[in-house]
Amino acid sequence: MFSFMIKYKYVGSDYMSIIKIGTINLKNDEINRNGGLRSDGVSNARIIADHIMNEKFDILGTQEMTRKFSKVIKDYLKDYNLYGGYRYGNNIFSRHIRLIKMYNENNNIITNKKVLKQKTKVLPFIPSKLIDLKYILKHKIFMIRILTIVFIKIDGYIICSMNTHLSYKVPSLQKRQLKYLLKKIEKYQKKYEVILTGDFNMEVGNRYFDEFNQKLEILKMKKIDIIDKTNSNKFKTKTAIDHIYIPSKWKVIDKGIKKMDEVTDHLEVYAKVSL
Repeated sequence: MFSFMIKYKYVGSDYMSIIKIGTINLKNDEINRNGGLRSDGVSNARIIADHIMNEKFDILGTQEMTRKFSKVIKDYLKDYNLYGGYRYGNNIFSRHIRLIKMYNENNNIITNKKVLKQKTKVLPFIPSKLIDLKYILKHKIFMIRILTIVFIKIDGYIICSMNTHLSYKVPSLQKRQLKYLLKKIEKYQKKYEVILTGDFNMEVGNRYFDEFNQKLEILKMKKIDIIDKTNSNKFKTKTAIDHIYIPSKWKVIDKGIKKMDEVTDHLEVYAKVSL
């Protein structure tokens, strides 16, 4: 029964449903892909699980989660479940071929609410320009990207929660992936409230990302305004590349970032909103 509970805030004679949404890239490195146990005996999986429960997240989008790390986090979590498939699926190749296994990531959505159904969709993964195709082949960054879609029931609402991790430094491919996201949002907006979380590998000022944000405004969705840089200093970005989008009519009560030292090289982005 407790998994259906929702937080309320009294405002005059009305009650507002309050939920906490977040997104965090959990860094697919050797430690995390092998379960998150560090040489000092500290468990990154335990840190993440405790953090989710302590912060009382309702919906948390994650990126770069591998199979073993996901499993160990789930073992520590109480009243939460993880949803979403893997970029290379669940088959003999993804379980036993080392290189595929290493990069067989998911974009799990973690929630303690009632989930009606879930889907995992493959994003466009071939650039439309030859120069971009040559770039990803040369730098060995040719990999499938996915979109996790989970339909969550919260206090009479059915929320379509989408979570993704877009390609890096391949403009024509990023453009195709953003276009795909817009189509999915337009499709599901006809029946559901839609939220979108993820590591977009793009910041405000990027031409295609700015166009994407403008189109989302037309679709009556807004980005949680986080200016701080959210990825490692080794990258040349200046502001956030990890983003949360919610319906424009929802009110933002609180927002911010949080460091998860030694667990990941990204900052968590969160927002507390009223439906």
